[in-house]
Amino acid sequence: MKKKLVAFIMAMAMCAGLVACGNNTADVQTPGTSQGGTEEAAEPVKEAVEEAAETLEGTEPGEDGTYKIAVMIPLSGDLAFFSSYFKPSLDYLVDNINKEGGINGHAVELLYKDDQGDPTIEASALAEVLDENVCAVIGPFMDACGPVVAQWAETNHIPVFMCCALATDVGFDNQSDYVFTAGASAWSWSKVYANAVKEKGYKSVYFVGNSGSVPDNVKDYFWREIETMGLDVKNAGEIRLSGSETDMTSVITGIMSSGADCVVSSLTGGPAITFLQQGNQMGLFDTCTLLGVYINDSDHTESVGDAYPVGKVYSITWFPISFDFAADSARDIYGRSDSVVPNSGGLTFYYALDTIAAALRTLSYEEGYDGDALLKAVEETKCESLFGEIYYTKYNHQLVFPLYLANTQMNEEYGMALPDQGDYKEYGLECYPTEEEWEAERQRLGK
Repeated sequence: MKKKLVAFIMAMAMCAGLVACGNNTADVQTPGTSQGGTEEAAEPVKEAVEEAAETLEGTEPGEDGTYKIAVMIPLSGDLAFFSSYFKPSLDYLVDNINKEGGINGHAVELLYKDDQGDPTIEASALAEVLDENVCAVIGPFMDACGPVVAQWAETNHIPVFMCCALATDVGFDNQSDYVFTAGASAWSWSKVYANAVKEKGYKSVYFVGNSGSVPDNVKDYFWREIETMGLDVKNAGEIRLSGSETDMTSVITGIMSSGADCVVSSLTGGPAITFLQQGNQMGLFDTCTLLGVYINDSDHTESVGDAYPVGKVYSITWFPISFDFAADSARDIYGRSDSVVPNSGGLTFYYALDTIAAALRTLSYEEGYDGDALLKAVEETKCESLFGEIYYTKYNHQLVFPLYLANTQMNEEYGMALPDQGDYKEYGLECYPTEEEWEAERQRLGK
């Protein structure tokens, strides 16, 4: 297994180019989307991590008989609202684990740390974790924090489970034996979109996305897949939108005049909501179908309300809460929140904890273990989770879990547009990059 972590100074210098969700209200995005960082953040982050770096030999479970796992999420600041999606899913799972006797008779405790989605604050929070005998770290969900967490994991030999959506260059730059990715992969989204275009017979595609490397990946890998499949699909054009777009009139008019019968989108956050609303009002979806991600999750559909183009939007989701097999878990998680409907972003954190617990069950608490033993156990363990078997690939430590491309319909229980159980397709391992593809891309990028 070829794994490496680039020099930390180089990684931090790339923070400006690493794609990360915006850290201000104008650029707020859903988990898994990306936007540019700032060069100013690089030096403080580097100094903070160097100050915090320590080496632990043979990390042990908590002395009080519990397994302690740190969770790095924004609990304050502009991005604090994301925790309302992540925390209920985690609390639901850890309570169930403990009610069933814990892990081999030992309870699990989650230690929530506030990183505010900021790399410098992430470094300080990680320094605290070293004094608390954690066996693993879950998070972050912000790509910009990836270099900090990866360096910390490599230094301290404690596995971390990042829940951000993975742009491929970010994945290579943060690759390490001690880093696992429980979040979704932009490359996987592209494969799902390309398969959908083939199956539905679309002949002309227009790309709409935010700026950043995740949208770059979605577009580039999508067209690469289309070419590999030998499909005769016209590239009708593309446009990138900032985090403050409010008037989509010219954008939508341009798409309609292009004659595209499909829009492939990596839009999230405010631009996605505005695009759905205005596109529906202008009749875009009368002749054009939208393929997107996250946009049939509660944080988007609830905002759009009756203006949501029901039946005209196919979106990738991994927690289809309106499906029968997901309904009970969704209701339980919903009951733990302050009326926040669960979504796919929260499920990545759930999956991270579930896979850690499955691996820990194969190890002995009493005999002790270290981070190396845990990472090997994670690599070898397949976990029976909410929607079937999930596991990490050995060649890039990406979690393989089901993705559902579903149409949308109004859901009476939650009062919003959600995935349509009567019109969906499930994708599995076939939508993830193979080891050969991953290695070829590593060489192409010179990583």
